[in-house]
Amino acid sequence: MKDGLRILDQDGAEIFVSYDDLDSEVMPQLLRPVGGFCYEASIFKRLELPSVPFYVKDWLPKAGKCLLYGQAKAGKSYLSLQLARCIGTGAPFLGLETQRGRVLYVQFELAPTILQLRMNSTGQDYEEVFVGTTFSMKLDVQSGKESLIKSIDAVNPDVLIIDPLRKVLTGEEKESYDVGIILDFFDDLIEAYGCSIVVVHHGGKDLSKGSRGTSILSDWPDAVISVEKTAKGTIKLMPTCLRHAELPPEPIKATFKDFEFVCAEESVTVMSVLEDYINDKEVVTSKELLELGVGSQRAIYKEIKGLIDKGRLERTKQGIYIVKGVDNGN
Repeated sequence: MKDGLRILDQDGAEIFVSYDDLDSEVMPQLLRPVGGFCYEASIFKRLELPSVPFYVKDWLPKAGKCLLYGQAKAGKSYLSLQLARCIGTGAPFLGLETQRGRVLYVQFELAPTILQLRMNSTGQDYEEVFVGTTFSMKLDVQSGKESLIKSIDAVNPDVLIIDPLRKVLTGEEKESYDVGIILDFFDDLIEAYGCSIVVVHHGGKDLSKGSRGTSILSDWPDAVISVEKTAKGTIKLMPTCLRHAELPPEPIKATFKDFEFVCAEESVTVMSVLEDYINDKEVVTSKELLELGVGSQRAIYKEIKGLIDKGRLERTKQGIYIVKGVDNGN
């Protein structure tokens, strides 16, 4: 049976009329909410709502929430700043499609001089990105909430990035009540301003068990993204929860270059990186090659042996190698 409603005809008799048969001028009157935000189910199904747009495809929907967590020194703040830039300019973020929007990135650990240095070092433009640094703002107390709201009123961001969570919390990370105060405040901001929020947080000792602290953190967002440091300058980003998409089969692998992360090409191997590095050198040390951070110590030593077997390196003494001519395949 079609959805509709019963009305009185000209003779005062009650008749059923399908929504499809109602005049287009009448429908907007019927689509008004009841009690401020509620609708009759049959009417709600007919609301013309936009498809869910993503500021970052699958990861960050409009008026959505994302938790980005990982180990210390894994590059989370670099990633956050890069995310802000990509959304602000509409550029892809590590291969993920973005929708352009205004971003407010608030950093609670870095001094302004350090944040400025990082931004200048990338050589990138930060269109539609606003940044701020403060060490004293706490978002579970009224004064801190009011300070952030003042900034949001001035900037009117589409996306708000908070980096990191622990610095805006006066309570305990492990206590659901303490963290819940901040998460409720973030929800209030989303409803009031229609913005999306990205929260940067630290992971526990075992990343497979999620972020540090109370479990309500992982229940709150639309997407939970793990950042794992795999070697010097290399990371893996893996969604552990996506409400609006299927989890990908493989993580995004990225390397740190020019103060931002770039996707690691599948064709890049430990051997190819070592060969590129030694190509213009006469002498190299094992310490140099290990510091390239392209793989485990075992993997690098295995490829060093391979280069010796190919005639590209000649061992002189412990840890020092002479680079020979280009390998001709013989």
